[in-house]
Amino acid sequence: MVQIHKINNVNKLIKSLLIILLINISCVFSQEEKKVLKLTEEEIVYHKYHKDSYKTFSMDGIVNDNLSFRSSERQNDVFIRKYYIFNEIDLSFKKTEAPIHDKIRLVNSNDRRDNLTYYSYAFSSSDAEILKLEYKDKVYTLDTIHSMSYLKANFSDDLKHIIVSTTSDRTDWHTPEIDDKLRIYNLENIDKGEIKKEVLPIKYPSNGMVVNNMLFFQKVNVKFKGISDLFQTDIYKTTAFNLKDTVKVAAYAKIRVISPDGKYILGSRDWDIPNGSTAIFNVETGKYQLLIGREYHKVKAFYSHRKKKFGFVFKGKIVYIDIPKEFPYDSFQRENRDLPDFFDVDFYKKHKHKPFKDEL
Repeated sequence: MVQIHKINNVNKLIKSLLIILLINISCVFSQEEKKVLKLTEEEIVYHKYHKDSYKTFSMDGIVNDNLSFRSSERQNDVFIRKYYIFNEIDLSFKKTEAPIHDKIRLVNSNDRRDNLTYYSYAFSSSDAEILKLEYKDKVYTLDTIHSMSYLKANFSDDLKHIIVSTTSDRTDWHTPEIDDKLRIYNLENIDKGEIKKEVLPIKYPSNGMVVNNMLFFQKVNVKFKGISDLFQTDIYKTTAFNLKDTVKVAAYAKIRVISPDGKYILGSRDWDIPNGSTAIFNVETGKYQLLIGREYHKVKAFYSHRKKKFGFVFKGKIVYIDIPKEFPYDSFQRENRDLPDFFDVDFYKKHKHKPFKDEL
């Protein structure tokens, strides 16, 4: 009987050891699974325009669902701006007339949407930034903002409004009476020469966009005392210009581009991977997917109405990204524990696409 008892004890010990071993193996595989990041699938289109090292070539808007580009070309020691429309189907460029503000060399920002162009500029002798709008060969002054502000303006998708915010990401530049609002410029009667201004009071707002009759915007979620820092934002949506049904759709995130149906946001996450992260958020499910493989955060992003995809403008080429099939991560978490350690730079260096053909 004693011998049998000893055998049973040995069997129990073996079972216990096996269980511990299986748990450890499971943990190892679980940790390895966290490190399985798939490179984002891309469609790469090379165009032939950008060859001359003396040219700077950048996207400056969308005209009739086509991409609009601007170059600055050196001619006899003078830089001349030229404007083009890019056909995403046959990859051709068609030269177009320069906008009226082409003669102003102090432009800080601008954006083109069909026959509308907004631009802002500031004179060195003043801290006032002037916001202008061009429409059918006429120029309108929308506002003069007296602040060391970070001015960001976006057209609504129906081109009936411009949404402007001025909140800086630095606390010492923040002026509540100027910055804690979204300015809405109504363009519905612009053919009659009328532009109406409305204001939505929001604390620490930025980057307002109206898509599919929904207003999306960012708002600071944490103000660190003693730190000049307002960079950390959440993303919200509400019925256009009505804050009563405002809901949060993503945390610790920023907006770059929104799909025309308002279901997907191409943006960024503050805490996921080193050297900047780009993500696509599913507004309806509260989930997101990271884009892995290139420094997408460093280049111009847009939504292609021709391709029905998000796109990125790299030098001499455009990269298109499909809407992800899977959205595995929670959009409301701060630190994504399903990802490798944020400081594991060597790991992320291994998860890169091959260089473009013209960079090999």
